[in-house]
Amino acid sequence: MVIQFPEEQRERIEVLARERGFENAADYLLALVEADEEADDFIDDPEEDAVDLEAEFREAWRAAMTGEGIRPVEELLAELDAEEDEAE
Repeated sequence: MVIQFPEEQRERIEVLARERGFENAADYLLALVEADEEADDFIDDPEEDAVDLEAEFREAWRAAMTGEGIRPVEELLAELDAEEDEAE
């Protein structure tokens, strides 16, 4: 397969390829295609997402209405302080 680019774009692609550690533009472009294919694996079905979102909202609403998972602010702040102390 032959892909033709204007000279300016070809040079830009070659520079980017070298900057990213590829031996040539072809290897760089193939890596981009592979990365794009992998990204497609993470794209979900919008209808499925809507169902999941609705279910998650219903669960969160139920938890909020029943008080499930509610903690005193002091407990939350103490936990955050402890995490900061561990990070230092």
